[in-house]
Amino acid sequence: MLSDVATLFRYTGSLPGYLRKRMGAADAEALLRSSLADRESNFLRIVERGIYDQPSSPYRALLQWAGVELGDVHALVAKEGLEGALGALYDADVRVSIDEVKGRRAIERPGLHIPASKSAFDNPLLKAHYEARSSGSRGPRTRVMIDLSLLEHEAAYVHQYLDAYDLWKRPYAVWRPIPPTAAAVKWLMRLEKLGKPLDRWFSHTTYTMREEQWKFALFTFITIGAGRALGRRFPFPQHVPGDSPGPVTDWLVEVKARGNAATLDTMVSSAVRVCMNATERGLDISGTLFRVGGEPLTDAKAGIIESAGCRVICFYSITEMSFVGSPCADGDGRDDVHLLTDKIAAIERPVNIGATSVDALVYTTLLPSSPKLMLNVESGDFAE
Repeated sequence: MLSDVATLFRYTGSLPGYLRKRMGAADAEALLRSSLADRESNFLRIVERGIYDQPSSPYRALLQWAGVELGDVHALVAKEGLEGALGALYDADVRVSIDEVKGRRAIERPGLHIPASKSAFDNPLLKAHYEARSSGSRGPRTRVMIDLSLLEHEAAYVHQYLDAYDLWKRPYAVWRPIPPTAAAVKWLMRLEKLGKPLDRWFSHTTYTMREEQWKFALFTFITIGAGRALGRRFPFPQHVPGDSPGPVTDWLVEVKARGNAATLDTMVSSAVRVCMNATERGLDISGTLFRVGGEPLTDAKAGIIESAGCRVICFYSITEMSFVGSPCADGDGRDDVHLLTDKIAAIERPVNIGATSVDALVYTTLLPSSPKLMLNVESGDFAE
């Protein structure tokens, strides 16, 4: 209880400063150029402060088990570059599975046992402004702490996304659950940092004050209240259950009728439900851009969305890191994204899925504001 109250006070004190300082195009580009140029030094700083300076870090135990000291990491990066160094560490068995990061399984090596823990990989360098949870679409919910500086950094990616798809003048809405699920508030805060208001917030879920839920309801009220007190157009969440998309469809029709199709951020299956609802009711939502996530964008689901005259694109996100890839406006496939290499380093290593070997993605975080500190974490995802 005391920790929750302290976090809420920290968030309440930091939120006005975040909202008052807007990010322009030059600011966004300068931020990304700087973090790209400093990615190796950022990595080494995180390894030193977030791993070797932390006696309880599981990565520290794993590196020491492998006989790797901090000076060895510096030497590897100088010789091999960042990705080369990460590959050498991976080959030395300095790697962690996604189940180990989520605390589902202990880390086991010959002569080494690190007990499973859901909090062991929490980033000790971030400022914990609020608590969030994953949607649970691929298993039990993951708890993460969010640093407002992470959302400020990610606003720079959103600036490029709005430019690339010419979305600045289009109404923008989300159909995402209220907290503890993080996505809706993240989008509200990123867009507001850029001076683009979120027009509507539809939510699959509604408030409850039971058990731990009070703090998430209070967090939502604080966010909306602080925004409105500063003159920002923060929408209050409107409950729209996932199996009853009618109010979302009606809003898209209304926006379309005013001559400017909207952008809707939601889960893939929810976008499909909206488009099916519009088609069944004979309503025109053509031109709507669906920015989707939370589950794979299959050809079948994309086909339903496109048959309603709409366009669909996706960001690639992982709860432990937030954004991983942003959509490519000139891609060859619907799910082409740009890997955000200023905040994440990625290598590929072969894994077997049934009888097939694929190059799976292994991630390392490069920002001190990342929700989890990740060093050669096997994501379970694969791509070209």
